[in-house]
Amino acid sequence: MIGFINEHSFDQYGDWGIFLTFFLKAAQELAPSPAILFKDSGFFLQDTFKQRFNALAFPKDQRALIQELAFGNRYYRCWRPERVSDAADNYTCAAPVLHLNDVSICEAAERTLADPPNSVSLLTPSGSAFGVASPLNFVKVSSQQAIQLANAAGLEAVRKWLAAQRGHYDPTSSSAPRDFQTVLRKDDQRFRDTGKLERRFRRTIFEETETGRFYYVDDGHPGNSAHLEVFSASGEHLGTSDIATGTLNIASRVEGRRLKL
Repeated sequence: MIGFINEHSFDQYGDWGIFLTFFLKAAQELAPSPAILFKDSGFFLQDTFKQRFNALAFPKDQRALIQELAFGNRYYRCWRPERVSDAADNYTCAAPVLHLNDVSICEAAERTLADPPNSVSLLTPSGSAFGVASPLNFVKVSSQQAIQLANAAGLEAVRKWLAAQRGHYDPTSSSAPRDFQTVLRKDDQRFRDTGKLERRFRRTIFEETETGRFYYVDDGHPGNSAHLEVFSASGEHLGTSDIATGTLNIASRVEGRRLKL
C-alpha cells in the first residue's frame, strides 16, 4: 500500500490551508495501516511553497503538525531516494490534460506498473482540479503503456481505498480491529459513518442504512473475541455481530444496556 501526495493539486487558486489539512488527516487516517506515504520534498522545499506556507493561518494545535508534514518526515517521506521511475520519462493524461516529467505522479504511475492493482494511489484534496476523476488514466510516452492510477480524492475516498486493501484481521492480534478491517468500512452501501463516537473507547459509530441500527467496534475485545456492538435506532442493545459480515447474535444481548448519542 503506497500513497503519494499529489503536489499537482496545489494549483494557483486553491485553498492551500485546506489542502494541507487534508493531507494531515489522510496521514492520520492511514496511520494504523501498513501504508507507506510519500511526498516530493523538492516541491515542499521550494521558496514559492515556503512563502505561501508562511502566509497560511492554522489553528495552534495543527500548525506544528502541518509544518512537520511539509518539511519533516513524520507523516510522509521523500520518494526520490527510493525512486523506481526514470527522470527522463514523460507521462501524459487526457483528463485533466497533463504532460508530466520527474514529479510524484510519474513515480506513482511507474510503481502502479509493478505493484498489485489499486495498491498505489494519489492522495488528492477533493477541492482541487483532480478532485473528481478516479482513477486517472496516464500513458507512458516512451513505451505507450496505459496506466490507470488510483486517485483517492477526499478523506472518504482515502477510507474506501484503505478498506479495499486489507480484508484480513489477524485473530491472534492483541488489538481490536480497525474500522477498515470490518464490514463497517468495507460495505459503504450498507453502513454510513455517523460522525459520532461511542463514549468508552471513542470508536466511530456507524448506522446500517436499511434498518437504522447502530454499530461500532468493541475496542475491549481483540483477537478471537473481536466483535461489533449493535443497538437499535432508539439506542437499545440488540447484541453483537461478526466483524466480517455484521450478522447479529441476539444471544449476546445485554438487558437494559443503551447507547447514549
